[in-house]
Amino acid sequence: MELDSTVQVVFEDLKNQNFDLFIAACGYETRSIFLPQRLASHQAKRKVAIAFTEHCGDLSRPFNDKVLTQLGFEFCDASMLNIEKITHVLTDLCTSQKKEELNILVDYSSMPKLWYNAIINYFLELESEHKNVHICFSYTPSEYSKATKNISNRFLDSAIPASSSSKPKALVIGLGYEKGRAEELANKLKADVTYSFYSDPAVDPRFVAELVDNNKSVLNNLESARIIKYPIYDLNFINTALTNLCVDLRLTHQIVLAPLGPKPFTLMCFLMNARYPDTKIWRITSGLPKEVADRKPNGELLIYKVLFTSEGVDYDE
Repeated sequence: MELDSTVQVVFEDLKNQNFDLFIAACGYETRSIFLPQRLASHQAKRKVAIAFTEHCGDLSRPFNDKVLTQLGFEFCDASMLNIEKITHVLTDLCTSQKKEELNILVDYSSMPKLWYNAIINYFLELESEHKNVHICFSYTPSEYSKATKNISNRFLDSAIPASSSSKPKALVIGLGYEKGRAEELANKLKADVTYSFYSDPAVDPRFVAELVDNNKSVLNNLESARIIKYPIYDLNFINTALTNLCVDLRLTHQIVLAPLGPKPFTLMCFLMNARYPDTKIWRITSGLPKEVADRKPNGELLIYKVLFTSEGVDYDE
């Protein structure tokens, strides 16, 4: 299938749609159940909670299990570093639903980036009988909490993304607010040119202050024109700003996208890679957390609707 279009929508749009599948992550964060509770009266045909096998007794996890069970979710246990269960759920949907259009809701608020990237890649690689697959990716921002300390990068690719291109490398970092991660990444790649994106305004100005302080070693080495700020609540702005940079830059450089946070920016990087596969994603994670922290919902929802299309077939309905 092909990525056809994207647009930001609001919560009211979710309530007016009939979803064939609602996928949520059941983890230890309080925000894991925010969207499912908001849609408690909405009857998706199938509700699946992909439940972490790690830290399954920590923080809000026991309560989240209880709430999602009451809301009619079925559970699939999976490691944060494993995507097989998600692909199985998607395959079950696509093989069982014989119709031209599918509607899917994904709450990626508590998902590791591997999981929602796997969903995008699944449909890009799918030779589908469905003409249209609509996916609403919903994100619940969290209230401010201080960054977790002593987090380092785990590079899932053994080296810099492979490329036969002789073009110079351009690194595009989506800055998170953990100290040292962006600096380590930039030192490892040694790009010819580096750009950074970060959210300002953010959900809370304390996020911005901590991000700038924890990334000053990177930001101080960049020209102001290569530091791009975006409003976290405007997903269309984020997509446009990233697209405008990369579409021109890819003509002269091999682009490496390195999203460290927040998750909506990471989603935009995955969609950019879906549109332009020559822009590489550096697959980075902090690994399995040794210590976990709660993320409480701030009461907002950021929802991005993505349309995948194929020629499909005509069903006699």
